Amino acid sequence: MFDAITLVYVVLGAASGFLSGLIGGGAGILIVPVLSLFGQHPIAGPASAVAVAMCSVTAALQIRRRFVGADAIAPRPGLIMCGSAFLTGHLGVGMNEFAPIFTVPLTLALFVFLSLDLTARVHHGLVGRAVIGDRNPNDFFGRYVLFGSVTAMFGGVVGSGGGLLLFPLLHAYCGMTTREAVYSCLLMMLGSSLSSVSAQIYLGTPDYTVAVPLGIGAILGGYFGVLAIEIVSEDAIRTIARAMLLELGLFLLIASFLL
Repeated sequence: MFDAITLVYVVLGAASGFLSGLIGGGAGILIVPVLSLFGQHPIAGPASAVAVAMCSVTAALQIRRRFVGADAIAPRPGLIMCGSAFLTGHLGVGMNEFAPIFTVPLTLALFVFLSLDLTARVHHGLVGRAVIGDRNPNDFFGRYVLFGSVTAMFGGVVGSGGGLLLFPLLHAYCGMTTREAVYSCLLMMLGSSLSSVSAQIYLGTPDYTVAVPLGIGAILGGYFGVLAIEIVSEDAIRTIARAMLLELGLFLLIASFLL
């Protein structure tokens, strides 16, 4: 039965999906903190994992158009990370399920703030293209395997796709432009979200009365978020990504003491 609460879930999913499509960040970066704020922390991660998976499949299909034409973005980096992420996303779910409740968010908060520091270093030219030069992004196979694996595991902890943590790494150590990094993050999240949601289903944790409306909204929002990548300036995308990293870091820091 469709009611006001279901509509709220759809709207929250749509807002989260739009952000996910725009910055390659994973819809869980908004879904999990909002649901937790309203006392739904136990179901927030599992429900978000389902929503992110639904959004990621749609986003991955939609960005295929960017792999053709004169200004095409190479799919190989994103596909490599998609494969490595699929192998580790479920590990993050296990960490969140069985580790002491405060240790995982506290540790992950540290990595989020390290990511914020990394974005500042990229902005000031201390890492990134200023150091890597004009090397082709296809040259970093080993880094893609490592980055996809690690960020997918952390994404599984939060109930997101891990793209927000991956974004600054691709800037700093693979020399990607903002749009190249966003598209690669979206492809990586296809693997990480499917891995995470399979683990959530195995554990029997998703509440589909929450997850499905969130996912429907995330699909709709993600569709327009991917379209917006080509309209919104790269500076604006980076600014939004930094803001969402800060939001996620503060949420995890608070969660480690209160949840």
